Amino acid sequence: MIDAEGKPTSAKWLKQSAPGDGLFYAELTEQETVLVSSRIDPLNKVLHTPGILPKEGEEISKEILIARITKNAVYGKICGRDRAKNEIIPLLIDDGYLEPKEVPRKKVRPEIRFVRTKKKPGKLSFRTSGQVSTA
Repeated sequence: MIDAEGKPTSAKWLKQSAPGDGLFYAELTEQETVLVSSRIDPLNKVLHTPGILPKEGEEISKEILIARITKNAVYGKICGRDRAKNEIIPLLIDDGYLEPKEVPRKKVRPEIRFVRTKKKPGKLSFRTSGQVSTA
């Protein structure tokens, strides 16, 4: 057997059919395998899980992003709240996937929001004067 990367493997991830659809198993897609594998770190799971990060140029509040990471409806919890807040989000900013933005509010501290950059996982990016260009 070979894995999704074409390397020999002795194990494959399978999923069972939905209840009432008969009994059969299918191999997980590469994306599904990344999400269920304990060998994949939470940062890569966040980067490869659809619906967690906003689309390019869109923004998301800090609270909603943390909720998407910790309570993903489709794939389950990727990591806990503290790890999402103190490790994953700072890495997403440092690696150039998100840019922080403060939105002023009256009589309270500004709201923290994040804007999704053009950077894609697995692509080399260069940051010049606040802009991210991909190669």
